[in-house]
Amino acid sequence: MIYFFSAFFCLLAWLSPNHYQPWLSVYQDSSMFVAALLLASSLLNQKSIHVPYILTFFIFLSFIPLIQYYLGIVYFFGEAITFFFYLLALATVFIVGFNIAQLERSNKDNIIAGFFITILIASMISVWIQLRQWLLFDGNIWIVDMPPNGRPFANMAQPNQLSTLLIMGVLSVLYLFEKHKINNISASLATIFILFGVVLTQSRTAWVFAICILIWWLIKIRVHTRLRMRYLITWVGVFVTLWFCLPYFSELLGITSIRSLSDRATAGLERWSMWHQLIMILPNAPLQGYGWGQLNVAQILNQSDYDQYPVFGYSHNLFLDILIWNGLLFGGAISLFILFFLLKMALSAKDNESIVILAVVGAILVHSMFEYPFAYAYFLLPMGFFLGFLYAQQNRDIRSLSIQKKWYVLHLVYCASLMAVFAYDYKRIEHEHELMRYENVKLRNIDLKNIEPDVILLTQLRDYIWFVRQPLLADKSEQELDRMRKIVYRFPERPMLYRYIQTLYLNGQTEEANKVLNFFNTLYKEKLTLLLIQQRLEYEKSNK
Repeated sequence: MIYFFSAFFCLLAWLSPNHYQPWLSVYQDSSMFVAALLLASSLLNQKSIHVPYILTFFIFLSFIPLIQYYLGIVYFFGEAITFFFYLLALATVFIVGFNIAQLERSNKDNIIAGFFITILIASMISVWIQLRQWLLFDGNIWIVDMPPNGRPFANMAQPNQLSTLLIMGVLSVLYLFEKHKINNISASLATIFILFGVVLTQSRTAWVFAICILIWWLIKIRVHTRLRMRYLITWVGVFVTLWFCLPYFSELLGITSIRSLSDRATAGLERWSMWHQLIMILPNAPLQGYGWGQLNVAQILNQSDYDQYPVFGYSHNLFLDILIWNGLLFGGAISLFILFFLLKMALSAKDNESIVILAVVGAILVHSMFEYPFAYAYFLLPMGFFLGFLYAQQNRDIRSLSIQKKWYVLHLVYCASLMAVFAYDYKRIEHEHELMRYENVKLRNIDLKNIEPDVILLTQLRDYIWFVRQPLLADKSEQELDRMRKIVYRFPERPMLYRYIQTLYLNGQTEEANKVLNFFNTLYKEKLTLLLIQQRLEYEKSNK
């Protein structure tokens, strides 16, 4: 029964239509955390729980954001504890996968098959939602509305994210086919249906993965599999054919605009320039790095002629993010460890189950080379679970520590408690953020006595709301200006930067105002000057 509820929350994580500010994926990630906690609690039925020594790497990694916060590198405790919690959850599901791999063959096969069936169900439902969006059917509360001329994204609200889920769905079909759970006909029908959904996303990451899976299957050609190489090539051919035909289908039906293969291939090339400008700031990074999640801060601290493209939040490459966050020395060591671990796993894969599961991990990692699916629990935790499972499966003589159940229970209680505090905080933040939006459009007056929500962990979102509600006055203290600086450096959104420049000017901080203004002009292709800002302030004051 516990596996059923875990699967249910996994489905919620991938199918929930709720994406609201200020944290668009909070409901999806929360569902995956609950699913992981339920799955982790299933280990309490085992006689002993084993923890591999490699877990020390996860423990070391999870404490880095907290250490960076206490060193003043990461600005907000809320961000540090959030990264800590995600990494702690990753370590937990790794332990779960590691222990499930040591169950009896029938038990572990049923659990893994159940996980793949869950992914398959989520994929099939997502493609059905996609078809409704593509065919311009009326929406409802269970389906995310697609913007005009958008790419169908089901309820994940992001086409590339959906593409990765659907690729995992195709690999789920492959796993079930390899395990003789389904026959040729049902596998073929399911694959065609899901591949059509992948094509609807128009994700270029899918092309890269198609090449990678061909290379992977060729490398493992000596492994006995039901899917022969010639059939895999045929399926890749079907995928390419569908992609070529889709624009004509759409035009024939007179529905959603679909870009051609050549248009998609030549679009988005500015990413190379984005990576180049970020690589240029790496040599200036402090020994400890710029801090986990502090890419925006790193760019403002290193203003140069290379700041031509807005890069918010993540660099769109996992290893580049690791280097920026942790510095060249520590980030390089972490990256090498990850690469060595993955290479060892790949070399050890000698059966059809292992190569399919590693292909699922590969789908997420390939996407992580171009975007940041690793930042979402609904991809991060399944990947951690599969890696833990394979690590035990491929290393029977692996050294591990057997821990008493009371310590494992204490760990789960700690994780559940953190989840509860996050939920409590976010409920307050979400309410205050909604009120803040009403205030911005003058539908509600700001209560200056309650300008910031009372939270325990999510301090970055608390301070964000505090900043937006700040009156534009010339009486700011040094502490208030420094607090505002940290918020704007971390969240350099257009209105936030502009508001901060105004505040700096009013408070006589012209040097900092010019610095931020230069970054604003470069990032948003503007030509503002302090004189123009002064004139606008005087105009606003005279028209109050």
